[in-house]
Formats: sequence, structure tokens, C-alpha cells
Amino acid sequence: HLSQGRMRHLFRILGMLAGTLILYGIGSVWFMLTTGNDILSTLSLCVLPFLPGDAIKMALAFILALVLEKPLSTVLPTATRPGENEAPEDNK
Repeated sequence: HLSQGRMRHLFRILGMLAGTLILYGIGSVWFMLTTGNDILSTLSLCVLPFLPGDAIKMALAFILALVLEKPLSTVLPTATRPGENEAPEDNK
């Protein structure tokens, strides 16, 4: 059973990976359609060279989120469950 903090970390990582895969997928399909290249040459030209840099950027973004999470929590609004911290309605 994962703690709430570990779940949050897992979702951050999965979100970054999913976003990157979607962008690589869209870009690769577009490259293939416009150049006529096959999938292997497209991956070798448009994906593989960028994987190390993107992995480093994702790791740095994850670390930065960890470092800034607590300081930013004091100035940014947090999500609440329905019914929590809601102002009472005016019945005029």
C-alpha cells in the first residue's frame, strides 16, 4: 500500500512519462507523414537522440517539485474536497 506522498510522486513521474510519450508519438507520426521515413529511421532521428536530455529534464523537474512543494503550499491555493472551506451561501 502506497502512502499519499508516494502516490503523488508516482503520479508526477507517470504524468511526465505519459506527456513525453504523447509528444514523441505525435511528432514521430508527423515526421513520418511529411518525410516518408519508416518507423525505425524516425525513432533513430527524432526520439533516441533526445531521450537522455529529456530524462535529465524530467528528473530535474521532479526534484524541483519536491524542493518547492512545501514553500509554494503557503502561497498557492490547495485543492479541497467538495464541501470543505466553502463560504456559507447568502439567503437573501
